[in-house]
Formats: sequence, structure tokens, C-alpha cells
Amino acid sequence: MAKTTYVDLATGYGDIVIALYDDAAPLTVRNFLGYAGAAAGSGYLGSFFHRLVPGFILQGGGFSDTGGTINAIPAGPPVANEFSAARSNLAGTVAMAKLGGDPNSATNQFFFNLGDNSANLDTQNGGFTVFGAVTADTYANVQRIAALKTVNAGGTFSALPVQGTVGSAVTLANLVDVRDVTITATAPPTDAFAFTDTAAGVSASTAGEAYAGPVAGLARQFIWPSAHNAAIAATTANVFLHGGAGDDALNVSAGTNVLDGGAGSNFLVGATGADGGTDTFFVDGRGAVSGSGAVTWSTVVNFHHGDAVTIFGFTGASTRPWTALDGAGGYQGATIHSELGGAGTGVNASVTFTGINLADAQARFSILQGTVGDTPYLYVAYTG
Repeated sequence: MAKTTYVDLATGYGDIVIALYDDAAPLTVRNFLGYAGAAAGSGYLGSFFHRLVPGFILQGGGFSDTGGTINAIPAGPPVANEFSAARSNLAGTVAMAKLGGDPNSATNQFFFNLGDNSANLDTQNGGFTVFGAVTADTYANVQRIAALKTVNAGGTFSALPVQGTVGSAVTLANLVDVRDVTITATAPPTDAFAFTDTAAGVSASTAGEAYAGPVAGLARQFIWPSAHNAAIAATTANVFLHGGAGDDALNVSAGTNVLDGGAGSNFLVGATGADGGTDTFFVDGRGAVSGSGAVTWSTVVNFHHGDAVTIFGFTGASTRPWTALDGAGGYQGATIHSELGGAGTGVNASVTFTGINLADAQARFSILQGTVGDTPYLYVAYTG
């Protein structure tokens, strides 16, 4: 897997972090990093955003207000165009500006795409080279700047974004500048998950993917793509593990994690919490047909203070009776057998809390119902 270089542009509206496409646009990335690492007045440090077209682009990199005056940032040699249709000018991407009629004229000026500009910018002047994208957690800061008003300050600054009160003339205080620039290069991730496809008899390891969900603090994820039974172990902390349609065993060992066994009968082994981390276990029986005998049954191991189980599909009509001792031999404990469709419809979601007796479960667990979006759920947290 390729490395990724990140450039953090600190502004008064929050940091804007750009993940660069090091391998896909190497010439453009090298050019951009030259300005990003330059001293104030010679690169992006101390520069300001000089052009804003709402819904279209936010442009910068060409001018500096360092030293109390506005000056053009010295431009180096132009970089060869590296446009590719595989890197389209979509919202959140970053591309190089250039002179009209010259595809190979990009130097220091760049812009953020504020919308889907592919129909326009992918097809003119050789295409505008997209060489990175704003990280999802900082794109809101681009949008904050894009929401500012603009003024016509003449010439190049005919659509200048400004902040504060503008008097008879724009002052340096009205400009939205880059206060600091930080460059961070990350190495390719090492394998973070080991797995065995028990049906195929194949074992391997993988780096997985960068976590893309809503849970704070998670770093990587691995989603089992097969209906085969699988045993999957995380070799790094702070992950999201998702099993498939078979009977799976998921295992984490450190940090804060989310384990979702998917359908079937699953063993979900959490971390011990020795490092202060907590785990959340997802159980979803909505795919099991009521009365068919199909049950999503998760056996949870190492359930401790701060951990939680979420049973999706649990409504006001659902049942959740306890069984004092149930589960596979050696992994028994207090168990919830839920009829999501209501009493008499058949159990379709079960959770066994290994090694925890019924008295402790009822004394130490907090149970509440909630809804996320259109999905009702039951939340069982170890709080005692």
C-alpha cells in the first residue's frame, strides 16, 4: 500500500488537512510540497485565499500578506499536467490552478472544489489535476471559509473572501490567511488483521482499511466479505471488525473497539480493558425470519465495566427475558433471548455474557431503548 502525505493548513476557521495522492500525481504533489515547506512569503505559510466562487471553488497559494504588505508568492517552474479521469474534480478535492490555454502551466496556486465540477474542470484545458482531498473531519472548515462574503478589490482580487467589517478599503485583518503549515508523511499501514477462512482452509493477514464510520477513536476496519465461517483477530488497537453471514469468531486485544458478528452464531472476544479501553458489541437479528429457528446469537467474552452491547431491531413490542445460564460449553453465562417481533414470534437475537451470572448481570447492567435514524435498538451497558 502507498504512503500518504498530509498537509495541514492552519487558518482562523480551523485546520484544513489535505491527504495528498503521492503515487497518483507525483509531480504535482512534489510541486505542492515545495511551496508547503517554504518560508513565510515564499510559499503557503502566510498566504491568503484570494478567490471564492460559492458552490464552485476556493482558491489560494498565489499571494502573501507576510510583513504587512500584499505580495505575489514567487512562482517556480510550471509542473506538467497530471490530470486523470480517475481523479475527478469533485467536492472536497484539491486541484492546481493554471493559465488558460496551457495545460502545463500550474505553479503555486491551488483550489478546493466546493461542488461537483467534473463536467467543467475535467474537460477543459487538458483537465485540472486533482492531487489530493480534504479529510472528512476538516472539510467543514473549508465550508466555513466558503460561506464568507466576497468583495471586488480590483484586478486579481475581484472575488476576494473577507472576514469582519470592511470599510472603505480591504485591510490585512479582513484577509483569510494560512497561519501555519505542517507536513506529515505516514508509512504504509502494516497488517492489522489476521484471518482464517475455515471453509476454504486459508489463513492470511491484511492491513484492512482506514475506518470510515461515525464512531470516534477508531483507526482501521476489516469487514469479512464472504459467507464462509471465519476467525478474525485484530493485531492492532482501536478497530471495527465485522463478520459475515456465517458463524464467525472475532477477537480484539487492546484499545477501544466495535465488534459486529453479522448473522449466525458468533464468538465476540473483547479486550480486557487493562489499558482503559472499552468495547461495543453489535447484535442484529433483523435478518432472521421470525419463527424460522434462525437466530443471530453472539457469545460475548471479556465483557467488563464500560463495555456495551447494542441489539438492533428492538422495539417496544420486543421481548428480552433472561436465562440464568446458557451458551456453548465453557462459555456459558447469563443470556438475553429476544423476540424482536414481539412475544410468541420466535427468538431471533440472543446474547450470552460469558462468565457473568444472572444476579451480577441484573445488578451491574443498565438497559435502555433508543432509536438511531429509523432503527430502534436495545442498549445493554456494564455500568455497575
